[in-house]
Amino acid sequence: MKKRPLYYVLSTHWDREWYQTFQNYRYRLVDLMDDVLDGISTGELKGPFYNDGQVCLIEDYLEVNPHRRDEVSACINNRQIAAGPWYVLPDEFLVSGEAMIRNLRMGFDTVRELGGEPSRTGFLCDMFGHISQMPQILKGFGINNAFIWRGLNFKNRNIIWEGADGSRVYSHVFGNDGYGDFAIITRKAAQDQYLDFSPKDFAKLLEEYLQLESERNAILPILLFDGLDHQCWDRRAYQELFKLLEKDERFELRHTSLDEYANTMLTEFSAVKNVVKGQLRKVAEDYTTNEWLITGVASSRVDLKQDNTVCQNSLCHWAEPFSLLANLLTDKRYPTGFLNVAWKWLIKNHPHDSICGCSIDQVHKDMEFRFSQTSQIANRLTTEALKSIALETETKIDDHKLKVVVFNPLPQGMDEVVELDLQIPVDWPCFHEFFGFESKPTFLIKDHKGNIIEYQRIAQQLNHKNLVTFRTKTPDLYDTTEVKIALELTIPALGYTTLIIEKAQPKQPVRHSNCSQIAHSGNCLENEYLKITVGASGTVKLLDKRNGQIYEDLLIFEDNADIGDGWYYGIAVNDEIYNSYHSPCQIAVIANGPELGRLKIQSTLKLPGKFDFSVMRRSSKTVEFTINSYLTLRKGADKLEVETLVDNNVCDHRLRVSFPTAANTENYLADSLFDVIEQPVSLPPDNYKKKEIDTDAKPQYSWTAISDNKRGLAIVSTGQYESGVTDEPAKPIKLTLFRSTRRTVMTNGEPGGQLLKPLSFKYNIMPIEGKADRLKIYNEALKLATGIKSCQLRNQDITVAKPTGSLPPCQGIINLTGAVMSSFSMIGDKCELRCFNPSDEQSQVSIEFLEPKFVRRFQTAVKCDLDFKKELNLKITAGKLDTKAKPKEITTIVFGTN
Repeated sequence: MKKRPLYYVLSTHWDREWYQTFQNYRYRLVDLMDDVLDGISTGELKGPFYNDGQVCLIEDYLEVNPHRRDEVSACINNRQIAAGPWYVLPDEFLVSGEAMIRNLRMGFDTVRELGGEPSRTGFLCDMFGHISQMPQILKGFGINNAFIWRGLNFKNRNIIWEGADGSRVYSHVFGNDGYGDFAIITRKAAQDQYLDFSPKDFAKLLEEYLQLESERNAILPILLFDGLDHQCWDRRAYQELFKLLEKDERFELRHTSLDEYANTMLTEFSAVKNVVKGQLRKVAEDYTTNEWLITGVASSRVDLKQDNTVCQNSLCHWAEPFSLLANLLTDKRYPTGFLNVAWKWLIKNHPHDSICGCSIDQVHKDMEFRFSQTSQIANRLTTEALKSIALETETKIDDHKLKVVVFNPLPQGMDEVVELDLQIPVDWPCFHEFFGFESKPTFLIKDHKGNIIEYQRIAQQLNHKNLVTFRTKTPDLYDTTEVKIALELTIPALGYTTLIIEKAQPKQPVRHSNCSQIAHSGNCLENEYLKITVGASGTVKLLDKRNGQIYEDLLIFEDNADIGDGWYYGIAVNDEIYNSYHSPCQIAVIANGPELGRLKIQSTLKLPGKFDFSVMRRSSKTVEFTINSYLTLRKGADKLEVETLVDNNVCDHRLRVSFPTAANTENYLADSLFDVIEQPVSLPPDNYKKKEIDTDAKPQYSWTAISDNKRGLAIVSTGQYESGVTDEPAKPIKLTLFRSTRRTVMTNGEPGGQLLKPLSFKYNIMPIEGKADRLKIYNEALKLATGIKSCQLRNQDITVAKPTGSLPPCQGIINLTGAVMSSFSMIGDKCELRCFNPSDEQSQVSIEFLEPKFVRRFQTAVKCDLDFKKELNLKITAGKLDTKAKPKEITTIVFGTN
């Protein structure tokens, strides 16, 4: 009889930071890696060491021990150390799809810089569920396998995982204790920590383990994956394993790489019939397993999630594309090095114990520093790119004028009311009303054709400091009056338009000629499409004037006790659930005119100050909890913008905001990475039986929508990763704003997770006409997340720079239809554009090049996979490229020179 092969893989699962800080973990990592390298050099270690699927650990090690770099490189080159494919193992739901791709690219590049080729294993050992597009992402890097655990409730070891677009990867499902199954069962790695190794016990437990795995593997080879958390190579167990199985007639033991097992697994998969499709987020059902999905991480430490979202959008939609445009239009060098550094700082915050917000306080303080480094780089690169373009626009000004160039980061034209902050020189003339109670800078705004644009004055701030730096001189600091205005602008797709601010005559009033006002009656906002009425308790009634549908009791705030931690929303038996429905509220009109109206709603709830764990109920002592919500309706807009601010002074609670829809449907939509997930409103009928109960709070990336084709709402947000539709008659969408918790892992509790500080949240309410338009909602989400930016120049700024003025004052670069753009950047001397089709149907994707320089420079187009391997030549005809995108397809196009 042929022996059954056993593939032994030695690894460790390494959280860079979690219940200890990064530096504490690294101290242990250095000890582990020294031991591995010594074992390889002496020959005691008979096979390769698998580095947990992430190469960042090698960098962390070599930063401390640079003298072993050549030794490590040699081990990677000859496959004694398997590194990558990831840079770090990320959470799949709390980072962007683009960040996921950059993570894998960074992993590939780092391994290659060390002299080897990355592991081609889809290692997803400890993520808290799996996104629907992961098979397509893995296959885009030439990875046709996956090693997974949470979110399946699957007992057998082998499945075929089919992604949203139909991509399939052959998958190994880890056992009851996941990637630690072998170590925990055979060598009691999670128990009996103070007892010495027992060869007798090991032999008995190994036999039981082999019997179990023989039954649960549909294919002939069996994987023995020895890689529990933060554990060094156990020499005694290793030696005993080979000793026991050396002469076994049933099995042939091989110490191999995970890649070798994956390749063998692929040849055996004709025996596998189980196909699992899409997103894997089933809660743990079986009480005999240690598997947990861990459902509460989307709403813990939301300030970190918000910082992460800002950083991702700053890089992908500002720093990268506008640095590309600055290179194309002004020959400014593309800042590849700076961008690589920014991405590295950011991606080091993406491991699941980091971005999920389930570590000790110091870990999350360290994350704030990394986010800060990323945002500083991204913001500076953006500022420099925008200034480079703005300087070169042909519009000339003198000392009595300012030039303001306004930029649109989206590949669709923008024609709407926008807000700008203008820096008006303090020596410019002012006017005032009546007897001079307040001075107002007086100025005119003209477009690039010289037409006057009327504007609405929103606010002003005196004595605003402005800093200008020079290469060979000391900085200049000058004062201005900052004036916030609203005006209607047309900005081309992924482009800009130029405004000229002119000094008006002294004491000359400049007012809007249109006397209409969007705010009226003290509590109403109304434009062509919507009418918003705020009730006595601060709730909102929305009339969609297009179809007569009315939505009532929007913007109800709901506050629960939360006795959980970074991992879970903790449900208290003795909960008291408060809402703002009958709370005292004040309404103020803070901006009003023909361009926009803005209301401030101040609601005050009396909430228990904390949870009293001694009696397990919310405290009888209450505090006033104030919620300030700013509602903005713009001329011509079909959405209501909301910004909610709180200064959190309450512990141990969760705050959600509710939007009843009364939609007559049982399913709703929420976006995910490169996808839209349709899921049921109701929870499973057997939910009460499960080890880990399902909840109505589910992941989203930026929006949730429900519609019955007659009425419905989409709630679009940025940096809020948890929402859901609760199974109530009104089918309300509930957006989680934040959770406030005290528990941290391996401690007695710490204050950081309570978020006792000012917090702010932006979200839009969009009534839906007919069927939810996924592409439109996605683009609205991007618009909310990215906003617009402007560059203001004085005559002396332009004079010092000595520009050629070779650019037109208004132009777009690229217009994209039929898909959502996720990236537009330079790779070497080429340009890469990535987009995706969120629809269930094939889409016609059109890319129109609006700038002749782009067409002249980039004359070839190739559809590639995510590792830049060519798939298909595409044709550019008369400045336009058309291609088809399959349902849910991610499309990467590389533009090059001849």
